[in-house]
Amino acid sequence: RLEPDEEEMEDYHDVPEPTLLDERKMRAVLWLCVNKRHMPEALIVANTLLRQFLVDGNKVSSAQMFLNTILPEDFLATVDAASLEDGMETDEPVESSPQLQNARSEFVAISSYLEAAKAVDDWKNVIACTDATAATSTDAISDKGKLNAKEATIAVELERRNVIQDKRKASQKVVNAAETARKCLLKVLQHPGGWLLTDDEEVDEGDDKERARRFELHELRTRLLPAVVELYQDVCITTASWMDQSLDDAVQKLGDITKAEAITRIDDSSDSPISSQYW
Repeated sequence: RLEPDEEEMEDYHDVPEPTLLDERKMRAVLWLCVNKRHMPEALIVANTLLRQFLVDGNKVSSAQMFLNTILPEDFLATVDAASLEDGMETDEPVESSPQLQNARSEFVAISSYLEAAKAVDDWKNVIACTDATAATSTDAISDKGKLNAKEATIAVELERRNVIQDKRKASQKVVNAAETARKCLLKVLQHPGGWLLTDDEEVDEGDDKERARRFELHELRTRLLPAVVELYQDVCITTASWMDQSLDDAVQKLGDITKAEAITRIDDSSDSPISSQYW
C-alpha cells in the first residue's frame, strides 16, 4: 500500500479534537444569528473564531465542526440577504462596507481551505485502504489442469476480465478521491485576489482588532499556503506512484501485454487518469 510521507505530513496530521470550550465558543456565535440584523456581525465574529482555531493550535477539526455542523447551512446567504435589507433601509449600497466585503471573502477563503483539508483526508484514507497490487478473483480457478483446451481458454479469458474489472474499480476509486483533493487544493491556490488577501485600504489600521486580524491573516498565509502546495504535490506524486504499481501489477497478471495496452483495457479515455503521466 502507498501512503503519503508520514514524517513530511506530521504537522498536518497533529490535529487536536474539539474541546468543550471550543464548542461553547462556537455556539455563542449562534446568538448573533437569531436576529438577521446581526448577521453581518455574526460573520465577522465567525471569522475571528475560525482564525483563532487555525492560528493558535491548528484546530482544523474544530474549525470544520464549526463550519459544517454549528453554523446554519445557509449562513453566508443569510448574511448577504441581511446586508441587502440593511442597505435598502439606509439607502446605501451594500458595496459601501469594505469591512463586510473583506469578511465575506475571508469566510469563503477559509471555507475553501477546510474543504480541501477534508478532501485530502478522504484521499489519504482511500490510498491507505486500496491496495495497488491486491489479489483479484484470478485465483478462483486454481486447477486448470483438469480443464480441456476450450475450457482452459475460457477460464483464462474470464480471469483476465476479472483483473480488468477489479483494476478499473480500484483505480476509479483512487482517481475520484485524488481529483477531488487536487481540485479543492487548487481552488485555495487560485482564490480570487489571493487566498486571505483582502482590500484593506479603506479599513482603519489603527483599530486594535483590525491589527490583530491582519497579523492572523499573515500568519495563516505564511503557514498554510506552503502546506497547500506541498499537499497538492503529494496528492499528484503519490497517486501517480499508486497508478504505476497498479499497472505493473496488471501487466504481470494479464501477461503478454504492455503498460500502454493495460491502460487502454482499464480506461479507454484519451487522457486517462489511470496513467501516472496524467498526474
